Amino acid sequence: MSASEIPHLWRVDGPITLDEVDAVIEAIMTTSDATSPIQVLLIMFDRMDTLDFTSPLETLSIACSPLNDARTKSFDITAVAAKDMTTTDEGIAIQRHVSIAEATKRLSQFDILIVPGGKMDVMMSLAADGNPEFDLLKAFAALPAREEDIERTIVSICTGALILAAAGILNGKQATTSHLALDLLRDACVPAGTTTVVQSRFVDAGLSENGTRIITSGGLSSGFDAVLHLVELRSGIETARGVEKILEHAWRRDEGTVVA
Repeated sequence: MSASEIPHLWRVDGPITLDEVDAVIEAIMTTSDATSPIQVLLIMFDRMDTLDFTSPLETLSIACSPLNDARTKSFDITAVAAKDMTTTDEGIAIQRHVSIAEATKRLSQFDILIVPGGKMDVMMSLAADGNPEFDLLKAFAALPAREEDIERTIVSICTGALILAAAGILNGKQATTSHLALDLLRDACVPAGTTTVVQSRFVDAGLSENGTRIITSGGLSSGFDAVLHLVELRSGIETARGVEKILEHAWRRDEGTVVA
């Protein structure tokens, strides 16, 4: 809508000028931008674990403030993959929203990158330069620090932490993964430096040097706990508790590790 489309507006002391209408429209647009959803990029790849993908998808999709009002959703999720259709380890086919090439072109527009897990051999095969998923993760991690208040965040679910380790993102940090892959994660972290690997529902390792928050989760259902922590960080504890209730998932909040 433009000022020329509403020429006959009046106030008590006379007609509203076109300049005043333009100012109101600009104020509305500015407010809309300020409250727009946080942009999430959710990586997909063949043989990823279905729950590792759906736990953040479901949790973040529910998060609204107030709850149950789709107009106030906190997160906008974009599924990205190298192929149009991705088949999970459980045989579910999921269509991507965007290609990795397209996501890379507008990577700076995203606030959060989520990496699901899968079988150990799948994850280790992805963790190499030239793999588009691995290159996308490294490019996101290398984005410069933001001047605005909204920090970037990288979240791994379950064995997704193995890819973060290979990219050097966990160097100097605490991290976790599935209890079945803790030793493998320790070994994967060695070439990049020193990482403290712990068994925890999730680990919020704080900020990287360029201001990106690093969160890793334990196995499978731990992804719900890690992403509820993310909801708390971005939308507040009230919203996170509301999402917990809708999910009917007992959030093991106190079993996570948050590095000060």
